[in-house]
Amino acid sequence: MSAHGSLAPGQHMVLGRFHVHARHYQRPSPVMDLMLWRMLGELLRDSGLAWSFIVFRDDGFWDAHMTFCDMAPLDRPVVVGGHPYRIFAHDWRDASPGDWLAEKQRTLLTDTDGDCGPAVTDRFPAPAPVMTRQEFAAAVRSALRDLRRPEALEANPLSRSRLVVDHGTTLREVLSNAVAGLVTGRGGDKAHRVATLAFLEGAPTQEAAARRLHMPYSTYRRHLATATSRIEERLWQHEQAGLPLLTP
Repeated sequence: MSAHGSLAPGQHMVLGRFHVHARHYQRPSPVMDLMLWRMLGELLRDSGLAWSFIVFRDDGFWDAHMTFCDMAPLDRPVVVGGHPYRIFAHDWRDASPGDWLAEKQRTLLTDTDGDCGPAVTDRFPAPAPVMTRQEFAAAVRSALRDLRRPEALEANPLSRSRLVVDHGTTLREVLSNAVAGLVTGRGGDKAHRVATLAFLEGAPTQEAAARRLHMPYSTYRRHLATATSRIEERLWQHEQAGLPLLTP
């Protein structure tokens, strides 16, 4: 730190030290994913941040991921309980976390060779081939229709998507969370009611669903189209970003 100058008034540093899972320790898991995303969220909300540090067991597993994240390892490990640990550091005084994140997003979208390291790639078997936007939308619509048919849902290509595989969840859980998330959008209450009845509860016909919701048939169809479109878009955004889709 002394080689880089002292902190200016109003500046501070943060340290991520204790982030372990009872079974997986510091290996990737849905819990570790949430902890790392929480840390990133705290960085993005922070002000006056000069340095951030994170500690991992020094076994090389996270090295490629830390390199991608521009977290430089300190020269010497620290031994605790017979195990070496390494501190990784990032100096934020030249570029804010928001600017850094925007640059990383551009890299991931434009550089097909971009790699987040073995922390992501070694966790699970290879996913299904990447779908186009149109193929993804068709798979979402099919999955919504089959939401109450487990065997058909399992055969849907979305069951091998990042949304499911990378976060240790099921396609039904992902879709259910997407339906629940409709309440947060404009006119969300009606979209949520329509989607819940159409996809989660079921009705013999759309006309019957409209009657049950005390809506004109044309109004029901309009809200259903809006709900489906919003679900498609949200799933696509999370699939591209690699973010878990949680209950709001």
